[in-house]
Amino acid sequence: EYKTIQAKRDLLDNEIQEKWLKGIAKKHLTNRIDELSTKLGLNYNRLFIRNQKRKFGNCSKEKNISLNWRLIKAPLMVIDYIIVHELVHTLEMSHTKKFWTLLRSYYPDYKDAIDWLDYARNNINEAICSFISENPDKLHFMQKDNLNGSTPRSWEQLSEHLKISMENNVILEG
Repeated sequence: EYKTIQAKRDLLDNEIQEKWLKGIAKKHLTNRIDELSTKLGLNYNRLFIRNQKRKFGNCSKEKNISLNWRLIKAPLMVIDYIIVHELVHTLEMSHTKKFWTLLRSYYPDYKDAIDWLDYARNNINEAICSFISENPDKLHFMQKDNLNGSTPRSWEQLSEHLKISMENNVILEG
């Protein structure tokens, strides 16, 4: 069973959907980095939500972190991995052995997120549906209210599910 969301804008229009998702991403990613930064004791200076074409995140030597708004389309395990990855760069800028040891200590399941990112590299939208279909045991959706917990099997179903989940302030979880 799916919920209908009443909106004054057509969320199926790509430009409107992108603008809407950018707003959701800014709110969610800001909250999430603040939660993880506090929980892990890893401080950063400023957060920027960007429209990067090839990167999901970046950390400058000034400890400014940039996150790609498209992360909002990824499972929470991937969002958390990217955020923790960038937060670890506030301690160790290069991908040294020390960096990976620190990352593993803060986020032991980081390899699952890397596997998902490798899978999704070419087209995150199509990859989400394929990954869910092929690996239903690795991904689930946290839902509230009367949502029945069914796994979306198409981009249209996933898109509708994302709208419902975000309307209920629930994001994909891994």
